[in-house]
Formats: sequence, structure tokens, C-alpha cells
Amino acid sequence: MRLPRHLLAALFVISGVLVACGSDKPAASGSGATVAQASSHTSGAAPTQPPAAGGNVDCAALKDAMASMLVNWQVVIGLSNTPTSEWAQVPIGTISKFGDQLAAITAALGSDADAAATLSFMSGANDIVKRGLGGDAAAQADLTTYMGTDISASIGKQLPISLAFSNAGCS
Repeated sequence: MRLPRHLLAALFVISGVLVACGSDKPAASGSGATVAQASSHTSGAAPTQPPAAGGNVDCAALKDAMASMLVNWQVVIGLSNTPTSEWAQVPIGTISKFGDQLAAITAALGSDADAAATLSFMSGANDIVKRGLGGDAAAQADLTTYMGTDISASIGKQLPISLAFSNAGCS
């Protein structure tokens, strides 16, 4: 199966984002980092609301979920331009786990209003993808309408989640 150019471009972008977001510093996992500590790490960004998990975030688990979710996010963007009949054969990502990844990240960062709104938006896209994987031929058109045609806007929606991640002390 040949991947569409837009999907390859999106994967290239996400690879760059993952490399750029990588850190040589150990994660704050297990350190009991609180939002107060996290807010001292922000660089001029407005502080976010405390994480839903009572102020403590398992940064290592969240980082893993974020990495997988970001790959699947790119796959979902590409599915708008891929016939529904080919969705199950996409060899990239773990699209069947996308909903679980979104739920895990929402549990950790969902108290940040901007991150919660973005995660909710992508949960709506995931619902359409599940329909398509279940054989609904209209899912491609529905996903295209839902996501819009501006790929950069869909990719840009990841920013509030990244900011909430950083503000939770997981940068």
C-alpha cells in the first residue's frame, strides 16, 4: 500500500516535533511534582489549571501516552484523505488505542480548559474513525467535514496539550 503524500508529510512533522520535544533531563515521574513547582518552569505562558490527578502526574506514563497519541493524531488527519476501506490497513500508529490514549491524557491534563477542549475535539474525531473501522463508508466524508481541510490547524490543535503537559511539570 502506498501512503498518501499528506500522511507522509504529517509523519515527518510529528517526527520533528517528537525529537524537538525530547529532553535530556529525567522526567518528573515519581518526584511528586506539583503544579506550583510546574508553574515555576513555564516560560511566560499563562499557568494552567491543576492537573485532574490531584496535583501529581506520572510524567513517564503521560509522556508515553502523549507520544503514541501524537502519532495517532497524525494518522487521523491523514484518514480524511484515505478511503474508509483502507483505514484498517494503515501500517502506522495504533489507531485502535487512540481513544484510550486520549482518555489517559484527559485524566491527567483535562483540568486545563484549552487542553480539555482539544482532547474533546479529537475524541469526536476518534468516534468517527471507530465508525469507519467498523465499516461505515460515510466515515471518511464525515471525518473530512469534522476535521476541516486545513491540516496545519489540525496539527496546531496539539499546542494546548503540549503546554498543559509542560505546565504539569513534565517538560
